[in-house]
Amino acid sequence: MGDGTRIDFWVDHWTEVFSLKSSFPRIFTLALKKSGKIVEFRFWENRVWEWKIDLRREFFEWERAIWSEFLLVLSRAVSLAPGLDRLYWLGATNGWYTPKSFCSKVASAGKMEDSIWKVVWYKFVPPKVSCFVWKTVHQRLPVSTELVKRGVLSSDSSLCSFCNQVPETVNHVLNHVLVQYAVLTAPHAECCYCFGLLWCVARSAESPPGCGCKSPAWC
Repeated sequence: MGDGTRIDFWVDHWTEVFSLKSSFPRIFTLALKKSGKIVEFRFWENRVWEWKIDLRREFFEWERAIWSEFLLVLSRAVSLAPGLDRLYWLGATNGWYTPKSFCSKVASAGKMEDSIWKVVWYKFVPPKVSCFVWKTVHQRLPVSTELVKRGVLSSDSSLCSFCNQVPETVNHVLNHVLVQYAVLTAPHAECCYCFGLLWCVARSAESPPGCGCKSPAWC
């Protein structure tokens, strides 16, 4: 990024994320100005670039964390280098594309892949299991908090449908709700073995389990 006169603020890939529009749909929805170059969304003040994104309303409490992350991504992409915007090839340290750097990038693709994915995408694993694991890792399960971000549910519908006390996140559903259900339906009703660990029901999130055993994990 140079002077910001050629790069589309919302659509182009100029930050660490693919595009601000796809990575921060909630912010894009709230923004009054949905198109324009980078220079149209910032101004120079006291020798520092300040961002100016006008919104149609104030943030809800749960949206403030998204906004903070959005500003952090913008701050990491700020360039003080003079000159015009130009394309930057990520396959080379100097940013210049060459056939050699392209071939080198293609040849090295996948070498650093985590071995766990070889198990997840193994041919004998049912496709629905592989897809479920992938969605879990990438936070793509349709839990309430994700549906709120996508605009499917209203902001006051993010609480867990099971406990109705905390926001329904992927971590909450898989690590608390399902495990607690397994514990409550276990023969002893207070503790059980699940995922190779002894799980026990706690009186609260801060208190130890009520069964008296020294469990390495409780829910």
